[in-house]
Amino acid sequence: MDLLLLKDVKGDTIEMHDLNEKEQHLLVDKLVISQMVESINHNDCVLEIGPGTGNITRALAKKGAFVTAIEVDQSFDRHLSRLRNVEVIYADVIRSGVPDFSMLVSNLPFHITEPLISLLAEKQFLQAVLLVGGKFVKEATAIPGDSDFGKLSLLVQSFFDLTYLREVEKNCFDPPPRVTAALVRISPAKPKDFLLQVFRELFEQRDKKFKNALREALVRVKGITKNAAREAIDSMALPEDWLSGNLENLSNADLCVLCQKIKSSSDEIRDQDQPRVSHEHNRPICCTDQGADRVN
Repeated sequence: MDLLLLKDVKGDTIEMHDLNEKEQHLLVDKLVISQMVESINHNDCVLEIGPGTGNITRALAKKGAFVTAIEVDQSFDRHLSRLRNVEVIYADVIRSGVPDFSMLVSNLPFHITEPLISLLAEKQFLQAVLLVGGKFVKEATAIPGDSDFGKLSLLVQSFFDLTYLREVEKNCFDPPPRVTAALVRISPAKPKDFLLQVFRELFEQRDKKFKNALREALVRVKGITKNAAREAIDSMALPEDWLSGNLENLSNADLCVLCQKIKSSSDEIRDQDQPRVSHEHNRPICCTDQGADRVN
């Protein structure tokens, strides 16, 4: 294993116990760093979150990329300020938000992975190559019924294609994390599965009352009227506290039940964009007697 020497990239003022307390684990394995940047080309504009002492940042800059690095810890400035073609922004990316970008390459602090994925779902970009905790992959790829299934599973599968690249051992970092890591690549994608299409709409309306968000999701995905969507929701017999709350209030167990309800309702929902045909007369049935949508 070819490792970067910490004395070459860290000053004496950065103590190892400080890095552990801040959950900062510097990637020092040269092969993993090389794999992370291999798809970057000259003049690419790349975002990096959590550059630390700049091990990955240097590799990006050497490839001729223009790097915007967002770092919460200003004690790393003595290392990052020396780098060419690198703009450093000192901020908490979860609070300040993610700037527009086309490529993202990052060794993420594991505890910000899920909130960051939620922010990335709102962005248009080409791809992100991320070092994440090994548990993230299990949760991101889980399906209803799996022990790791939950909100993160639905979020990732509703907005992204995820490719698992490799496991990254603890000794590739200094200080080593408590768990192994995983190198993944994600890119924006629209799901073809009905359930994931509905959840994509729900996530995009997560601040709305859940009942209204679900109604709009069914209207958009199935092309039905609001009245038909209301009837479909009524047939699901969802708890009133779910309907009056919002998506963020639902537990992982709740989401598993909701997935079953939505799947069961799919075949019962008539696509009202297509006129129903009377077999007796072989002509479309007039739908004018079905009533207009109610006003909320």
